[in-house]
Amino acid sequence: MDIVVEQLVKRKKTRQSYTGMFFAIASGLVLFWLFVMVLSEIPGFSTISLFLFAGMVYLIYLMASSANLEFEYSFVNGALDVDKIVNRRRRVAIASLNARKIEKMASVRDGEFQRLNGDSNIAKVYAISHRDDEGQYYVLYEGEKGMCMLVFQPNDEIKDGFYRLNPRKVFLDDKNGY
Repeated sequence: MDIVVEQLVKRKKTRQSYTGMFFAIASGLVLFWLFVMVLSEIPGFSTISLFLFAGMVYLIYLMASSANLEFEYSFVNGALDVDKIVNRRRRVAIASLNARKIEKMASVRDGEFQRLNGDSNIAKVYAISHRDDEGQYYVLYEGEKGMCMLVFQPNDEIKDGFYRLNPRKVFLDDKNGY
Protein backbone atom coordinates (compact mmCIF):
# COMPACT_ATOMS: atom_id res chain seq x y z
CA MET A 1 0.00 0.00 0.00
CA ASP A 2 1.43 3.35 -1.05
CA ILE A 3 1.42 6.33 1.28
CA VAL A 4 1.04 9.59 -0.65
CA VAL A 5 0.34 12.85 1.20
CA GLU A 6 0.82 16.42 0.06
CA GLN A 7 0.41 19.49 2.23
CA LEU A 8 0.75 23.19 1.48
CA VAL A 9 1.71 25.67 4.24
CA LYS A 10 1.56 29.38 3.48
CA ARG A 11 3.99 31.66 5.30
CA LYS A 12 2.21 34.41 7.18
CA LYS A 13 3.33 37.95 6.54
CA THR A 14 4.64 39.61 9.66
CA ARG A 15 5.29 43.19 10.62
CA GLN A 16 8.95 42.71 9.69
CA SER A 17 8.11 41.55 6.17
CA TYR A 18 5.86 44.56 5.60
CA THR A 19 8.55 46.86 7.03
CA GLY A 20 11.15 45.29 4.74
CA MET A 21 8.92 45.81 1.70
CA PHE A 22 8.32 49.44 2.69
CA PHE A 23 12.05 50.15 3.04
CA ALA A 24 12.80 48.37 -0.25
CA ILE A 25 10.26 50.51 -2.08
CA ALA A 26 11.38 53.72 -0.36
CA SER A 27 15.08 53.09 -1.03
CA GLY A 28 14.32 52.23 -4.67
CA LEU A 29 12.45 55.47 -5.14
CA VAL A 30 15.21 57.51 -3.46
CA LEU A 31 17.86 55.86 -5.66
CA PHE A 32 15.76 56.54 -8.76
CA TRP A 33 15.34 60.17 -7.75
CA LEU A 34 19.12 60.51 -7.26
CA PHE A 35 19.78 58.98 -10.69
CA VAL A 36 17.29 61.32 -12.33
CA MET A 37 18.83 64.35 -10.63
CA VAL A 38 22.35 63.37 -11.73
CA LEU A 39 21.35 62.37 -15.26
CA SER A 40 19.14 65.43 -15.81
CA GLU A 41 22.27 67.58 -15.70
CA ILE A 42 23.70 65.70 -18.68
CA PRO A 43 21.97 66.53 -21.98
CA GLY A 44 20.41 63.64 -23.93
CA PHE A 45 20.16 61.21 -21.03
CA SER A 46 16.40 61.40 -20.43
CA THR A 47 15.90 58.00 -22.14
CA ILE A 48 18.39 56.42 -19.73
CA SER A 49 16.37 57.75 -16.80
CA LEU A 50 13.26 56.18 -18.35
CA PHE A 51 15.00 52.79 -18.54
CA LEU A 52 16.28 53.21 -14.98
CA PHE A 53 12.74 53.94 -13.82
CA ALA A 54 11.43 50.79 -15.56
CA GLY A 55 14.25 48.75 -14.01
CA MET A 56 13.53 50.11 -10.53
CA VAL A 57 9.82 49.35 -10.86
CA TYR A 58 10.66 45.79 -11.90
CA LEU A 59 13.11 45.30 -9.00
CA ILE A 60 10.56 46.64 -6.51
CA TYR A 61 7.97 44.25 -7.95
CA LEU A 62 10.37 41.30 -7.61
CA MET A 63 11.21 42.18 -4.00
CA ALA A 64 7.56 42.67 -3.03
CA SER A 65 6.41 39.45 -4.69
CA SER A 66 9.21 37.39 -3.14
CA ALA A 67 7.49 37.83 0.24
CA ASN A 68 4.70 35.47 -0.93
CA LEU A 69 6.10 32.14 0.30
CA GLU A 70 4.53 28.70 0.53
CA PHE A 71 6.02 25.39 1.56
CA GLU A 72 4.90 22.11 0.05
CA TYR A 73 5.47 18.87 1.94
CA SER A 74 5.30 15.80 -0.25
CA PHE A 75 5.38 12.50 1.65
CA VAL A 76 5.56 9.46 -0.67
CA ASN A 77 6.30 6.00 0.75
CA GLY A 78 8.52 7.33 3.51
CA ALA A 79 10.35 9.97 1.48
CA LEU A 80 9.61 13.56 2.52
CA ASP A 81 10.42 16.32 0.06
CA VAL A 82 9.99 19.95 1.11
CA ASP A 83 9.82 22.65 -1.56
CA LYS A 84 9.70 26.41 -1.17
CA ILE A 85 7.34 28.09 -3.63
CA VAL A 86 7.98 31.79 -4.24
CA ASN A 87 5.02 33.84 -5.49
CA ARG A 88 3.34 30.70 -6.90
CA ARG A 89 5.85 30.66 -9.76
CA ARG A 90 9.25 29.44 -8.69
CA ARG A 91 9.83 26.18 -6.84
CA VAL A 92 13.03 25.41 -4.95
CA ALA A 93 13.74 22.09 -3.22
CA ILE A 94 14.94 22.84 0.31
CA ALA A 95 14.93 19.45 2.06
CA SER A 96 14.67 15.77 1.23
CA LEU A 97 14.80 12.91 3.72
CA ASN A 98 13.72 9.34 4.34
CA ALA A 99 11.49 8.61 7.36
CA ARG A 100 13.21 5.28 7.94
CA LYS A 101 16.62 6.93 8.37
CA ILE A 102 15.85 9.85 10.70
CA GLU A 103 17.56 10.32 14.06
CA LYS A 104 14.55 11.84 15.81
CA MET A 105 11.20 13.51 15.21
CA ALA A 106 9.49 15.38 18.04
CA SER A 107 7.55 18.50 18.86
CA VAL A 108 9.47 21.76 19.17
CA ARG A 109 8.26 21.83 22.79
CA ASP A 110 10.70 18.97 23.40
CA GLY A 111 13.52 20.02 25.71
CA GLU A 112 16.20 18.83 23.30
CA PHE A 113 14.97 21.17 20.54
CA GLN A 114 16.48 24.27 22.18
CA ARG A 115 19.87 22.60 22.43
CA LEU A 116 19.76 21.41 18.82
CA ASN A 117 18.52 24.78 17.60
CA GLY A 118 21.54 26.48 19.17
CA ASP A 119 24.06 23.99 17.73
CA SER A 120 25.94 25.68 14.88
CA ASN A 121 27.10 22.32 13.46
CA ILE A 122 23.54 21.39 12.45
CA ALA A 123 22.11 22.85 9.24
CA LYS A 124 18.60 24.13 9.88
CA VAL A 125 15.64 24.50 7.53
CA TYR A 126 12.47 26.26 8.71
CA ALA A 127 9.42 25.46 6.57
CA ILE A 128 6.71 26.90 8.80
CA SER A 129 3.98 29.49 8.50
CA HIS A 130 5.04 31.48 11.58
CA ARG A 131 7.37 30.74 14.47
CA ASP A 132 4.59 31.10 17.07
CA ASP A 133 2.10 28.71 15.41
CA GLU A 134 1.10 25.43 17.02
CA GLY A 135 1.81 21.98 15.63
CA GLN A 136 5.49 22.46 14.80
CA TYR A 137 7.79 19.45 14.77
CA TYR A 138 11.45 18.99 14.07
CA VAL A 139 13.17 16.14 12.30
CA LEU A 140 16.85 15.46 12.89
CA TYR A 141 18.46 13.55 10.02
CA GLU A 142 21.75 12.93 8.25
CA GLY A 143 21.90 15.06 5.10
CA GLU A 144 24.42 15.19 2.29
CA LYS A 145 26.64 17.63 4.17
CA GLY A 146 26.15 16.39 7.73
CA MET A 147 23.46 16.63 10.37
CA CYS A 148 20.36 18.62 9.40
CA MET A 149 17.24 19.71 11.22
CA LEU A 150 13.94 20.42 9.50
CA VAL A 151 11.29 22.37 11.40
CA PHE A 152 7.87 21.99 9.81
CA GLN A 153 4.12 21.73 10.48
CA PRO A 154 3.01 18.29 9.32
CA ASN A 155 -0.62 17.27 9.23
CA ASP A 156 -1.81 14.11 11.00
CA GLU A 157 -1.34 11.90 7.92
CA ILE A 158 2.34 12.82 7.57
CA LYS A 159 2.95 12.37 11.31
CA ASP A 160 1.25 8.96 11.21
CA GLY A 161 3.36 8.00 8.18
CA PHE A 162 6.57 8.83 10.05
CA TYR A 163 5.35 6.95 13.11
CA ARG A 164 4.42 3.81 11.17
CA LEU A 165 7.79 3.71 9.40
CA ASN A 166 10.01 4.53 12.40
CA PRO A 167 8.09 4.29 15.70
CA ARG A 168 11.20 4.20 17.93
CA LYS A 169 12.48 7.55 16.70
CA VAL A 170 9.18 9.44 16.32
CA PHE A 171 7.77 11.07 19.44
CA LEU A 172 4.25 12.37 18.90
CA ASP A 173 2.07 13.92 21.58
CA ASP A 174 -0.83 11.52 21.04
CA LYS A 175 1.16 8.32 20.40
CA ASN A 176 3.88 8.32 23.07
CA GLY A 177 2.32 10.43 25.79
CA TYR A 178 5.03 13.03 25.20
